[in-house]
Amino acid sequence: MHTSIRKGISDLNSKIKHIMIALGDQPLIDKILFSDIIERYLSVEKECLVPVYKGKRGHPVLIKRELLEREIDEIDGPGGLRQFIKDKPEKIYFYEIDKEEIIIDLDYYDEYKLYRKKKAKKNNNWFLNYKFWLEGEGKIFGDGPCDILVRIDHFGSLKKAAEDINMSYSQAWKLINKLEDNLGFKLIEKRVGGRAGGGSELTEKGRKLMNDFLSFRREIHDHIIELEDKYFSDWKNTDL
Repeated sequence: MHTSIRKGISDLNSKIKHIMIALGDQPLIDKILFSDIIERYLSVEKECLVPVYKGKRGHPVLIKRELLEREIDEIDGPGGLRQFIKDKPEKIYFYEIDKEEIIIDLDYYDEYKLYRKKKAKKNNNWFLNYKFWLEGEGKIFGDGPCDILVRIDHFGSLKKAAEDINMSYSQAWKLINKLEDNLGFKLIEKRVGGRAGGGSELTEKGRKLMNDFLSFRREIHDHIIELEDKYFSDWKNTDL
């Protein structure tokens, strides 16, 4: 993250005195919440504001540019911005806020769907659920396998990808082998030793299939959300 912060600072107009550090994997934070956090930051006499939900620190973080530039080398060190906040409590205003959105990261599509389900249950409500897969004589490729490939691509390891979805390593290999048999080509390759260490990486065809399926699902999802709002919004108590 610190490399992104350095790049952001270097591109800022010199007149800008305050900086917001937000995460790209927190899509549930809306403009109302952003505005609330900004207003509170500007009303307190602290150089940095960190929102907190039930004792857990979240984002976005607001900080004076002068402080950030002065301490950027420390933020580059072990622990990064998290350690800086821990070591400099006298400069931080911890804003207790009853908004879970500041701590929710949605890195993967299955996490997003799980959150929608959790939110619906909490509000005694419901949402439109759906799955897609390619099918021949049986299911060949779909949401679950795609989400595993995304994790393999992210972690560079089938083992870590399996751990992230609470699947055993042997189960993950069996699934990959079955998918490859059904598809007729390799999805991943083992990477043995070397400077980068062992692991797994997607083949060229595996990555293309993953990216094509992701693009398809993203486009279809946008249409489904529109149709869900069109036909079922009157039957729901709240907007998920």
